[in-house]
Amino acid sequence: MFLSYFGTELVTVAAGESVNPAETVRRSLRSVATRIIVFYVGSIAVVVTLLPASSAEVTASPYTAVLTRLGIPGAALIMNLIVLTAVLSCLNSGIYSSSRMMFSMARRGEAPAALRKVNSQGVPTRAVWICAGAGFVAVLANYFLPTDVVFSFLLASAGAVAVVVYLCVAVTQIACRRRLGAAGVAALPVRMWAYPWLSILTLTLLVGVVVGMIFDPASHKPLYLTALATFVAVVAGVVWQRRHAEVAMRDI
Repeated sequence: MFLSYFGTELVTVAAGESVNPAETVRRSLRSVATRIIVFYVGSIAVVVTLLPASSAEVTASPYTAVLTRLGIPGAALIMNLIVLTAVLSCLNSGIYSSSRMMFSMARRGEAPAALRKVNSQGVPTRAVWICAGAGFVAVLANYFLPTDVVFSFLLASAGAVAVVVYLCVAVTQIACRRRLGAAGVAALPVRMWAYPWLSILTLTLLVGVVVGMIFDPASHKPLYLTALATFVAVVAGVVWQRRHAEVAMRDI
């Protein structure tokens, strides 16, 4: 369930639009850590405290079972509303992050220039509509294909994509810190703890997750598709950078 912790990196994306990005990142990271402890660790602690490990309710709907045992009426309805709220929140953050990424790529010339257009509030509306349209494609796929197939594929694929994203973040962070030098690192408003050992440990654990997915037959198809998409993206990025560098040299 690596996917469950995916999304923490959105803190930095949102901080880029704030008045004080450095302070926003610090405050947001503390908030995310607190929420993980309370909502993930805390809720699991309640479940394992109130439900026996041999209970069938643990694998069916543990939170609903806990609410039922506490005598709360309408436990199933309450959990459905909570799940719906969480899904809508995830959809909102996904559209936000992907639209900002497309907008950033357009500003660097890596995406159509039309995606650079923003409205009076500074929102890249065209990028938002395109990213929202991807959600409707998933809805259509769910309509024409078996629900279990679509859900299982998206869940497994999202987990594989999350691993790739965090691998790229870890490698980029290590490489950029080395290039900055002592003076550049000292000027950073927010620095990674225990660098480089914590970064290397994170990278090692991520590689371990990939190895685990290789030995999991259920993860093979999403993993291979993600690897293929990653390879195509890397090759396209390298080709674009080389052509861009050649054009810049000719202009000089």
